[in-house]
Amino acid sequence: MSELCDLQIHINGQHTFFLSEKILSKYSWKLRKIIKQEKRRTQIRRSGIAIDDFPGGPDGFELISRFCYNNGSISITVENVSLLHCCSVFLGMSEKASPVNLLHQTEEFLDGVFYWSWNEIVTCLKNCDPFFSCAESCGLIQKLLCSLLAKIAQNSDIIEHFLRALGSYGSQNNNLVLTRFLLHYFKTALHSNGGSIRYAATEYRGLADTAVHGVVLMGKTAFSCRGLFWVLRIVSGFGLSREGRAALERLIGGMLDQATLDDLLVSGGMEGFMM
Repeated sequence: MSELCDLQIHINGQHTFFLSEKILSKYSWKLRKIIKQEKRRTQIRRSGIAIDDFPGGPDGFELISRFCYNNGSISITVENVSLLHCCSVFLGMSEKASPVNLLHQTEEFLDGVFYWSWNEIVTCLKNCDPFFSCAESCGLIQKLLCSLLAKIAQNSDIIEHFLRALGSYGSQNNNLVLTRFLLHYFKTALHSNGGSIRYAATEYRGLADTAVHGVVLMGKTAFSCRGLFWVLRIVSGFGLSREGRAALERLIGGMLDQATLDDLLVSGGMEGFMM
């Protein structure tokens, strides 16, 4: 039994674990390094090693221990993925340690975050609170926040209410930042649907007109001739009104002397380009 529990690990000064050095170091290159350094300095078998600022404290390390003792396998859920991910980053549980590694498993699970529900994303984000600095430094917080923003962007009504609240909807839009945000939103929406136009004109027309009004207002000071052609191609797929199209075309007409042949080529999808 002594051989199976030949390593003492003190976590955050709160709890001591008696574990197998061989089993744990198999999945963590950082633990290997710490153990090797401690063995050079002192009798590790007598004093053990201390790890401070460990994500999740003893609870986090217990999950890591279960992963190691279960041959590199553990059930990953929305509830525990944030803790497991931060622990794996902290201990260097990557391919550098083992082909079967926790970091890859948590990253693979988190790749599906954009398909999670609102509650799942918020739950995962809240669970990061006890180890926020670690979650932020490894990019987990940013990933979760981006997924929340993506959820918001999927609903055009939310964006419309947001713009109205700022007094920047429709002809009231005189903000370049918001205009560029709308254009980026349309571009992202197109890419997420493989470039095909599947939107109801009445649903997105208000946003398209809002973006165009901002573009026309800023005009030559913010957009090149090529940029205006790009704007026309993007917003045309989102139910742009006749008035909005006419205003944008007039602006383009005043800059045609700056246009190149490439600017005049319009993408024809799989069939190449059309004039």
